[in-house]
Amino acid sequence: MPAGRNLAGMGEKVKSAVLAHPGVYDAQDPRVFPPWGVLSVASALRATGWRVAVLDLNGRDAPNSLKDAVVTTGASVVGLTAKAGLSAVRLRSAIDGLRTEFGNEISIVVGGPLVSTFPDPSLPLWSGVDTLVLGDGEEAFQQLDRRRKQDQPQLIGPLESRSYLDFDGALWWAPLSSYVGDASLWPNFDRPAIHFTASRGCTRRCTFCYQNHHSPLSRFRHADADKLFRLLSEFDQQLSVQGFFFVDDCFIDRRRDFIRRFSYLNAAAGAPYNFGFDAQLTDLEDEALLSLLEKMGTRVLYVGVESGSASVRRALGKGTVHSPIKELVDRARDHGILIRASIGIGWPGETIDDMNQTLALIDEIPYLAVDAYKFLPLPRTPLGHSTFWASRGSMGTLAEASNDYSGRNGNFSTVDDESFAAIWTELCLRESSRIHDYLAGEFDLW
Repeated sequence: MPAGRNLAGMGEKVKSAVLAHPGVYDAQDPRVFPPWGVLSVASALRATGWRVAVLDLNGRDAPNSLKDAVVTTGASVVGLTAKAGLSAVRLRSAIDGLRTEFGNEISIVVGGPLVSTFPDPSLPLWSGVDTLVLGDGEEAFQQLDRRRKQDQPQLIGPLESRSYLDFDGALWWAPLSSYVGDASLWPNFDRPAIHFTASRGCTRRCTFCYQNHHSPLSRFRHADADKLFRLLSEFDQQLSVQGFFFVDDCFIDRRRDFIRRFSYLNAAAGAPYNFGFDAQLTDLEDEALLSLLEKMGTRVLYVGVESGSASVRRALGKGTVHSPIKELVDRARDHGILIRASIGIGWPGETIDDMNQTLALIDEIPYLAVDAYKFLPLPRTPLGHSTFWASRGSMGTLAEASNDYSGRNGNFSTVDDESFAAIWTELCLRESSRIHDYLAGEFDLW
């Protein structure tokens, strides 16, 4: 395995790096997620004297684009984001392409959710990688201060950030404006918007989610309300964007301190912004919270419904609601808030009756947008471990990493495969119809 070069030992010359997101799609779209991870790492590195180029390879040829960037910039380090699904396939093609073209002349650093899921440096998934970053990349890069010879990637971390992420460095990244979509592209928004990120992890402990195994100190951090609102205002000044759909951000805190302050700041500024972010069904039972969210400009909540069966939801760690789900969705709509839900089947112990309850729930709420998926037993999650990984001798192949919530996952329920396939077909038909109507603005309330 090529060992490559590490970040140290470069003398006093300017250190140069290319940081890239391999992409999660084969096509470009203004609603994709900007590469916030590499942008924040780039900002931190530039502050310490590095020369950094940032690439988003969505819709581009990853190996050739990276080759051109390394040649143009003279970079000695390439940092890559690792995510599950198609992004994992694109990641591997990028690593292989870099090694073929440059051999050991560059150092390859990889970080991101996939490293947390598959943290063993000896896994074939990480062949050709010099360093795996487990935790926050900003600090990890600063810790790489010595050269090491190794036969497999060096694992840095886990790391706990001592300060909030700083997105100031993203403001000067010229391509960022291409991620701003007109209001017509964002359901229920009436202002141009962009996908944004402000936190790391989640306060919840759903038994199937990859964020479950993150350490307690790293699973939920976000900029304070005042700083976040200031950052959004700066983005508005730079990019003329007044809508922000937060990515995997669950900043509905238990005591509501953050959300109250954030709502106050938006109201005091004349409510200039629209927002979308994650929530749980249990949040929709809180009428005071819904009123607060309406005042702060919330237009969409992405809710992890997961199943129409209460017993399945309890097994997934989703908590218990005391009102019918339709009533909860209607409450949100009364406050001008659309609900988009993730719903899956194939759960361990799930019965045919449970699955039929899920289909019935969707049919009962014709204005509920639905993202369908099959259960994927993620490593290092309670449900994934108990139902699959505990009996396996190894994990971490590219085939396993390439799985995501896209229909390539398995049936771990009590239902026979033929019946399961029939229900999956029905679920996908509903998903296709609802997402079409949702994106077309058919469910809009504003």
